[in-house]
Amino acid sequence: MYAEDSRLLELSPHECLFIDDDPQLVATAEDLGYRGVTLDRKARSGRAGPVIVSLDELLPIVAAR
Repeated sequence: MYAEDSRLLELSPHECLFIDDDPQLVATAEDLGYRGVTLDRKARSGRAGPVIVSLDELLPIVAAR
């Protein structure tokens, strides 16, 4: 799924940002070379990578690229 979407957009994985509320899906996307962010509105994921509780927090992550 990830690779097909990237291909259709003509982007490589490292040019994409994958956002999901499932930390396992985010970890899988990262393993495939995507940048990953977990959306956890209750901040309980325990995930080591970037975790946001609101999409409002996404802009600084994207801008830092």
